[in-house]
Amino acid sequence: MLPLFVLATDVAARSNETTNWSEQDFALYPPFCRARIEREPKELVDYWTQRLGPKNYLHIHHFCFGLKALNLAYGNLKNKQKREFMANAVVGNFNYIVEHTERTFYLRPDAYVNLGRGHLLRQEYDVARQKFHEALKLNPKLVDAWVAMSDMYHQLGKKSDALAILEQASEICGENKKIDLRIAEMRSAGIKPSTADLVPVQKPAPEPAAPSEAAPASEPAVATEVVVEQAPAAAPASEAPPAE
Repeated sequence: MLPLFVLATDVAARSNETTNWSEQDFALYPPFCRARIEREPKELVDYWTQRLGPKNYLHIHHFCFGLKALNLAYGNLKNKQKREFMANAVVGNFNYIVEHTERTFYLRPDAYVNLGRGHLLRQEYDVARQKFHEALKLNPKLVDAWVAMSDMYHQLGKKSDALAILEQASEICGENKKIDLRIAEMRSAGIKPSTADLVPVQKPAPEPAAPSEAAPASEPAVATEVVVEQAPAAAPASEAPPAE
């Protein structure tokens, strides 16, 4: 058995992997991560505070830490100890986002998808399925939620169910490469879809036709994925990541 101080050092090192960010990390993840983690420049902070909402921005670094932990978990699938550590970090950070951000936050469905992926890495399949369902309740057209759900069933050997989910996704989301390629591969392998109703999500109602006369402008629709806009450029900073 390893000495306790060795175990503690290993845990601290792994935690730092998710919370200590390099320029390469900032290039890979959404731009609001730089603003929140580095806390500068002021123009970038102000931009994302307004874009995300003050309350959501306050906690958004957990979204960033969760994304990085998820990639580290996928990159260490054969290292059980590290994979499990990172999966726990995914679940912890995205649970935090779900619990602390506003219910109308436009990244909430994505948080549920990634939370499901964390539980999937921990082989908690029923919980993962529940989280994917939560994402689709909020946004039935969230392709990543459908794909993650289908991939989970495929991983469990339930290939007919996996195909049925993708076909339902195609009906709701329309043409999409992620969905269409998977369907084509499974059909070419001779897989037939099951008839089980695995995802109780109704097809969204068609959008009403545009009025012939000009109407008053309505509130803008809530985005369903990270929108990379032209935010002010950030300069490197040496501040530590914000504490929870």
